Amino acid sequence: MAETIVGARIRELRRQAGITQAALARDVGISASYLNLIERNKRRIAGARLHAIAERLGVRTEDLDGSEDLALAQALRDIAGRPDHAQAAPEADAVGELIGRYPGWARVLQALEASEQAAHRAVHAMSVRVTEDPFLGDLAHRMMSRAAAIRSASEILMEYDDIGPDERARFDRIVAEEAQRLAEVGEALGAFFDRVAASAPTLTPVEDVDAFLAAHRNRFPRIEASVVDPSQAIAGLIRSHDGVATETAQKMAASLLERYAEDAARMPLDAMLARCREMRLDIEAIADAFGVPFEVAARRLTALPQEVAPDIGYLAINAAGAVVELIGLPDLSVPRFAHLCPLWGLFRASMTPGRTVVQHAVFPNGARWLFIARTRNLAPASFGRAPVPMTDMIFLAAGDAIGTVYESTLGAEPDAVGPTCRVCPRETCVHRVEDPFSPQV
Repeated sequence: MAETIVGARIRELRRQAGITQAALARDVGISASYLNLIERNKRRIAGARLHAIAERLGVRTEDLDGSEDLALAQALRDIAGRPDHAQAAPEADAVGELIGRYPGWARVLQALEASEQAAHRAVHAMSVRVTEDPFLGDLAHRMMSRAAAIRSASEILMEYDDIGPDERARFDRIVAEEAQRLAEVGEALGAFFDRVAASAPTLTPVEDVDAFLAAHRNRFPRIEASVVDPSQAIAGLIRSHDGVATETAQKMAASLLERYAEDAARMPLDAMLARCREMRLDIEAIADAFGVPFEVAARRLTALPQEVAPDIGYLAINAAGAVVELIGLPDLSVPRFAHLCPLWGLFRASMTPGRTVVQHAVFPNGARWLFIARTRNLAPASFGRAPVPMTDMIFLAAGDAIGTVYESTLGAEPDAVGPTCRVCPRETCVHRVEDPFSPQV
């Protein structure tokens, strides 16, 4: 990718500086024809020659070699590859030229894409709230009950003229009391949507804990350093996070952090890093090396430092498909109060307990993810008692799987999946149960 950027960048900066191709070639000791090939990305350049050109143009070598633009280039290629951009036919092979000549516009495109994806995630979150959130359902029921009471009392007052003063006063009082309660419900509803519109809305203890884990990216160095007696570190972490305010949320967070310490003791971080490099992130091999179950290795992979490992998320679902545990990632929305897409690999894993399922998935917005799932039994089956399954899954962006044992999976055609039906635009999906709230996600 870098070589597709450097030529265009040299040409653009040379022109901006008012230097002819022949003059620049002469100053750095190469022929004009060779420089022409470089600027057209027909020849590579690096080392001392690239440094000499940068010095002559008055810029840093890093400004030419594209090392700071690789992530931008990949982001633009992802944008070009989105299915909903297919009609526009963006020239994906011209990404380097675009960044080289117009780096500002390239960054604007990246920012617009990020803004659009953020808006889609907000719509997704709002849709899930509106359709599935039990708190909102309770508010709506209370509002309808209060409105019905006011209507009934008002109809009696309007239709019957022979009501005595005492009875009329009683109905007037009912209307006033119910109107007050209705106003309180309305205020609660307004506060609800205010919180949903916030950047990190949490309305239940479960969501408070999810937000707590997300804020720390499930990485707790203080616990890693004190796995023998982590109680003080755990208490300090909970005290320092304002979002974990209720007693229920604090108990849940403490329980998860205690388990984090247990996992860290079984799989120390330094040893984990060495095994991950050696085994190229093979979760089954890593779990076997430490003698731990799949789910422990899955949770530990989410705790690897960002500078040495890709961001990895984790979720667990029960037999009903409800999410019972989540260590999320910002770019993949996993609904807490709605059904997941049945095309996700973890449902395939639930049909084959004990077998690991690896899935390369593509979402309607073109985002590609790698799902690795396995189903376990919380309690063994016995006569008269069915097994109690739980499915664990880790997930990471498909691009982050390059260099791992799962890279070969990316070569196959990805499975088309969605988030939830409510926000999925795949009209022909045989699993669809309701129309989408938003035209695209």
